[in-house]
Amino acid sequence: MEAELRFHQDRAAQHDPSTGPRLGNARRLLDERRVASGLARLDPLLQDIQYALRRMRRSPIIAITVVAALALGIGSAAAVFSLADALVFRQLPVDRATELVRFADGERDAFALATYGRLRSGTAGSPLSVTAMSNVSRRLLDH
Repeated sequence: MEAELRFHQDRAAQHDPSTGPRLGNARRLLDERRVASGLARLDPLLQDIQYALRRMRRSPIIAITVVAALALGIGSAAAVFSLADALVFRQLPVDRATELVRFADGERDAFALATYGRLRSGTAGSPLSVTAMSNVSRRLLDH
């Protein structure tokens, strides 16, 4: 943009050398163009980044410590979310997971494998099916 303005100023000066360029203040025109394009809003961000880089060059040990702490924090947050996603948020890999019913044997939240076998054989030939799940790993034992 600056080269284009200089070109036009030179052309105007060639046509009328006595008056000189009459295109206005080039810096003001460039600033108005920058504001109109929206780039002026990024100036404070760029200044902050430049300042941060200068500070990191002055004290590299602190910079390395801060970057390492951020990396550990982001990594641990990602690990916790992955674990929560796998254990809490994902549905079981069965058809119509919203129609699942949970059975319990007395006060315990589990029953013997023989009970599971009887329940499974009792649903043979019906549209119902029985599946077992381990509470520890949430893996399907039979599907």
